[in-house]
Amino acid sequence: MGQGERNQKELSMPASNYEIGPESWSRAKGTGGGFAHLPISRIMAPIDGSRNSVAALQVAVSLAKDYDAELIVVHVLHARSLLFSTPLISGVPSASSRQTYEAEEKEAKKMVDDAVDFAARHGVKASGQVAGPADTIAKEIVESAASRGVDLIVIGTRGLGAFKRLFMGSVSAGVASRATCPVLVVK
Repeated sequence: MGQGERNQKELSMPASNYEIGPESWSRAKGTGGGFAHLPISRIMAPIDGSRNSVAALQVAVSLAKDYDAELIVVHVLHARSLLFSTPLISGVPSASSRQTYEAEEKEAKKMVDDAVDFAARHGVKASGQVAGPADTIAKEIVESAASRGVDLIVIGTRGLGAFKRLFMGSVSAGVASRATCPVLVVK
């Protein structure tokens, strides 16, 4: 495949109504042959700093470069980190809780800025966003993707430790089940 062919703005995907068999990859049933095309002009890469989110970012940058797409890097701050970092006094987060949250927000901004710089070094137009605090990270990612007209979400799987996964649920599974656009989950 030549460089020009790789940089097309459409990703070929088999049509949803296809027959299983040796010819199914080259001729979709009911479409007169050929493939359905998914235009990709905007890709979202949610990151959390884990090894799998870095791998997903690398895939997202590669896809954005190949399809000349815009990349949106997002990190969502979890509301529970503000709520549980220190005890509440009269239902209001304490000063140390706010300081902990502000430190997490500062770290998240640096992570997003570093990811945007990484994309730029690879010739990809990218922007970043720190969102939240959100009760449900997956819901925040999906809503952000919908509001920004994202065509593809590229997300890492199992970014957090086992305890946090049990506590918060699987973000990648939540995104995959709620998103209105295709989701690519990267290990």
